[in-house]
Amino acid sequence: FTVTLKTKQVAMWVWLELDGVDANCSDNFLHLRPGRTLTVTVTPAKTLSSGELRKRLRVRSLVDTY
Repeated sequence: FTVTLKTKQVAMWVWLELDGVDANCSDNFLHLRPGRTLTVTVTPAKTLSSGELRKRLRVRSLVDTY
């Protein structure tokens, strides 16, 4: 799967998670700047539909740690 990320504000140390499923990401712990997009390839450890991926996908950043 490819996931395109964009933001309206600076987002530091962004990472992706899938609830209950291990996954490999082509990049993780990113910095996002407004007006730019980044695309990340997400490879789940088990087969998921695109709907299931959307349901389980969590995008977090530094702000979520405090």
